[in-house]
Amino acid sequence: MTTSPAFFASAASAVAAVAALCPSAPLHAKFRAPRIIRAAAGEDDDEVTKAMLQQRTTMEVQNVVATVNLKTPLDLRKLSTHARNAENNPRKFSAVVMRLREPRCTALVYQSGKLVCTGAKSEAAAKRGARIYAAIIAKIGFPVQFTGFRLQNVVATVNVGFPIRLEALAFAHNTYASYEPELFPGLIYRLLEPKTVILTFVSGRIVLTGARSVAQLHEAFRKVYPLLNEFRKQCVGPYRAPPAPPSHVFCRAGSRGREHRIRRPKRRRRSACRIPGPGTNKTKEYLGSL
Repeated sequence: MTTSPAFFASAASAVAAVAALCPSAPLHAKFRAPRIIRAAAGEDDDEVTKAMLQQRTTMEVQNVVATVNLKTPLDLRKLSTHARNAENNPRKFSAVVMRLREPRCTALVYQSGKLVCTGAKSEAAAKRGARIYAAIIAKIGFPVQFTGFRLQNVVATVNVGFPIRLEALAFAHNTYASYEPELFPGLIYRLLEPKTVILTFVSGRIVLTGARSVAQLHEAFRKVYPLLNEFRKQCVGPYRAPPAPPSHVFCRAGSRGREHRIRRPKRRRRSACRIPGPGTNKTKEYLGSL
């Protein structure tokens, strides 16, 4: 039995729906994200899925950004003084910064009633964290309404398992790809459908951002994976560094640009206690010191 990436996205959506339909559940209950299961390749899978499973490619969600409209004006000074783990510095930033430990996320609460939840590791964790923040604000005394929940950005990382020729990829797809190694070491590939941005590095690690859901990230990765596999580096064998030059010979550029070989002088080994030999002028001084 095979497991497709769309299954995990639907499972996360189902968990979020169950959490929304069960308001009686305690807000401090521990949330456990669904684990990523690596399934074996089956006969019904396409070539892309078989290649991904062969390379043991998995996607890890790093950040989920969501917005909520509480539909009420807020007093930021009262909110920062009555809530725990809240910071308010109007000279630097016109919002209250609130933090949670479980689920681990950060909220930016504005005076207009808009709330931005960031730092969550899944869609369900982002929605659960936003609900906890709304409950905290309501407990302080503001008539809040949890409306307009929407995912704005989902960031994930993937390791494809092989190095990539970024120069050839940028030259063949210059319409969608941009590569400036002097400014940024990664290649920026902009996918139109779904609208995502893919940062590709020569080591084979890629960062997917700009999507509105985890399902869009899986769809974007399935579209770009054959392209990355086409421009993979063919490694003949393990890399071996060239042998170092002899330690006693080194080169130095002359005044006219010519190279001169210079042999380093050998150092003489001296014993720890050197006794002067007989017949020398220092023999009497040495014997006198004894």
